Amino acid sequence: MRDRRRFDWLLRASSGMSTSEIARRARCSIRLVAHSLAEAMAESVAFADKSRLMKPPPLYLIFPINGLFPHSTCNHDRVPLPDGTLACCSVCARSGRDDHPALAKFALTDPKPDPPTSTPKPEHLTRREKRAKQRGRRAARASVSA
Repeated sequence: MRDRRRFDWLLRASSGMSTSEIARRARCSIRLVAHSLAEAMAESVAFADKSRLMKPPPLYLIFPINGLFPHSTCNHDRVPLPDGTLACCSVCARSGRDDHPALAKFALTDPKPDPPTSTPKPEHLTRREKRAKQRGRRAARASVSA
């Protein structure tokens, strides 16, 4: 929450809004806003790179013919989207403007990646099932050794 607020203030300051105006709208002290902006500027790589603070280009969504479902396929798989087009696929999120600096990944605003999927845990056996399984192994070993 704090980082989001700090980044929001950083965007407002870079667009020309004064520190006192940001503080008035956020209902907090000017000193807090100034301190947060100084921290955000120091740790933000994007502030040095003005191209990342640009507004993203207006894109319009391309929807699949039969509706948007989890199993939907992209309409543009056969013919790729041409560079520079403003179309954006709603299934795979590719567009013709993926190289635009405002659409580049940015750690402060992008969601965290999904955790890697782990191997499924073995099924949980009850005590009775575990003992029956062990008895079955013992009986198999006894018949082999006899």
